[in-house]
Amino acid sequence: MTYYVSKINTVNDKSETCVNCGKAHLETNIIIEKSGMDTLLCPNCETLMVVTNHSDNKPRLKVKEGETVTIRHNIRN
Repeated sequence: MTYYVSKINTVNDKSETCVNCGKAHLETNIIIEKSGMDTLLCPNCETLMVVTNHSDNKPRLKVKEGETVTIRHNIRN
């Protein structure tokens, strides 16, 4: 399976809705952050939210074997 990401945002807490489009139905930890931070992926607008209190950390992403991540645009915090 391929996951698409258009934006990566850092957030302080897990949310029920996307910080970009406001939609619900977020997918938790589909894309894994290597240092163990939780991630939330919005399939609607392709925003990946990395849950951390340290917004200066750059996320290091990975997926399960056989899956891929495609980055569509420039990444901004």
